[in-house]
Amino acid sequence: MLARSWLFVPGNRMKVIEKAELLDADVIIYDLEDAVLLQDKIQAREMVIEALQSSKKNIFVRMNSLSDMFGHEDVLSLLSNYNKSLKGLILPKVSSAQQIKSLETMLITYEKKYNIHYELEIVPLIESAAGVHFCFDIASASPRVKRLAFGAVDYCLDVNITPTKCGNELLYARSQIVNASRAAEKLQPIDTVYIHFNDYEGLDIEINTAKGLGFGGKLVIHPNQIDEVNKKFAPTEEEVLDAKEILETVEQDGAAVFQLNGRMIDEPIIKKARITLEKYRLIKGENPNLTWEKL
Repeated sequence: MLARSWLFVPGNRMKVIEKAELLDADVIIYDLEDAVLLQDKIQAREMVIEALQSSKKNIFVRMNSLSDMFGHEDVLSLLSNYNKSLKGLILPKVSSAQQIKSLETMLITYEKKYNIHYELEIVPLIESAAGVHFCFDIASASPRVKRLAFGAVDYCLDVNITPTKCGNELLYARSQIVNASRAAEKLQPIDTVYIHFNDYEGLDIEINTAKGLGFGGKLVIHPNQIDEVNKKFAPTEEEVLDAKEILETVEQDGAAVFQLNGRMIDEPIIKKARITLEKYRLIKGENPNLTWEKL
């Protein structure tokens, strides 16, 4: 599964849900939490269940917190009406490993009850100081957690941060999430939304910052952000050509360490070259048996 762009879609707006099917986002997130008013929660859940039956996309659902009255019912309803387009759940405002374990227990129970032969992924959304502090424990809490995601809007509110365009105030949190993901042997995390959806220059700055720190994709809130996110989180033509040259040299010479274009090439760089080509082939569809999780 490609995992560069993750588009939020309000769960109570069927026309928007239907339009999302035509977009190039790698993942569509049906949102039952922040995008839906309290009085619309039940109707939104019903709409999401209906939409899942016909979707051809990779769908994740941002459920409500298990600490409120809607979270448990979200899980029960989604699994009792399970459709294979549902790949996982995004759990909001995660601040402890116990929240992951509680959701995992529910999923195991309902998957068995409803004879579902698929383990839904859990994506913890890190949105608080506690979440950042305990993100390694959160990432390690279950094998269903394949990656973390960062929610900077709520994080800034929790820590009393005033967001800036340069994003320096988020450097610590982002770095912690990336480091915890790697230490827990998870996939690259997903970066926070960029709320200024008409500011393409600002979006580019955010993407470059996130990618440079080690994020593998980005949450998006508007269709006009998708193409740029997909492009920037894919290998560049220069990176692909460089990777091909490195691997061709390895194949021809059989050396573990060598010089190429004024650089010393050794095992870590060779490994990165292989990953770069595998990502490129996955995106281009050159290897249909390759999945993002194998990179």
